[in-house]
Amino acid sequence: MNIYIVKNGQQTGPFAIEQIRDAIASGSVSPSDLAWHDGLPNWIPLSSIPEMQLAVPPPVPAPRPVPAAAPVPQNILQDPQPAQPSAQHTVTANQVTLPQPDKSRITAGLLGILLGTLGIHKFYLGYNSQGVIQLIVGILTCGCFGIIGSIEGIIYLTKSDESFQDTYVRNKKTWF
Repeated sequence: MNIYIVKNGQQTGPFAIEQIRDAIASGSVSPSDLAWHDGLPNWIPLSSIPEMQLAVPPPVPAPRPVPAAAPVPQNILQDPQPAQPSAQHTVTANQVTLPQPDKSRITAGLLGILLGTLGIHKFYLGYNSQGVIQLIVGILTCGCFGIIGSIEGIIYLTKSDESFQDTYVRNKKTWF
């Protein structure tokens, strides 16, 4: 299982479970960091992933409150540059949208046209099962099935970048 983590507003990964366990043990990753893997509808805290239950250390007790007489430095209260939302993902109180790496429409289109019989454009877009199907059928039909890849490549190239990202990267439309 490959797990992606959002740390300091940046998506990192994919990581194997053992890598994440080591990162938690070293303190470079926190159990409260948001994580996502295939099959999850939303980002959740790393500690909520069942496979990570053994890796999460016991909770650290809350720090003792600062006495009322202690002065608070003024620079702590000021945020010189407020955080800007990332183009990749947005976190709100009720919803976390999944960051998806952008795939090039032109690359996918050219792969479909030139190597459609082998299903290489499907692998590029992350549709491994469909890529294997297209590869096997393409070989069994001596390349005649390659017309499907060519048609898909032309469709990819005729779409706008935003439409391509919405349809094939974010919404995962696998055929045509």
